[in-house]
Amino acid sequence: MPTLICETNRASLRVASVYDSGNRVFFSLAPSPENLLPYLESKNSDWVSKDSVSLYRHLNRQPNNELKLKDDFPSVDQDIKPMEFDEPPHFKLFWADSGNSVALYLNGEPWAFICQETHLGYSKGIISGESGELWDQELFEKTFLK
Repeated sequence: MPTLICETNRASLRVASVYDSGNRVFFSLAPSPENLLPYLESKNSDWVSKDSVSLYRHLNRQPNNELKLKDDFPSVDQDIKPMEFDEPPHFKLFWADSGNSVALYLNGEPWAFICQETHLGYSKGIISGESGELWDQELFEKTFLK
């Protein structure tokens, strides 16, 4: 999958990445390769699935396919906001002081974040809580706007 942005925090040595599967765009936070071993050795290894979130899915340019998706068998894609851009989107990362929480700005708007406190990712691109965590403005402000 193509990586759209990748940045390592100097304090925590955690790596924030945005990558595109061709259908959906994801945001993740992981330990750097040098610090991966302690995470793998820990009893709680579900950090891999929790410290990530979908940002959006690519809008299917054929309107009939979008309509079909709404009426089709339930799928994750139905719960992710479809988006298209005239120009490639601009991503910017904003780290909490600890370096263990990170926010992602999409074209200048706070769009998603991964919180150290909850070990979950939150996104404005999540339409239904079935496929991820909905945006939490209060938690965002508490984590990044102290």
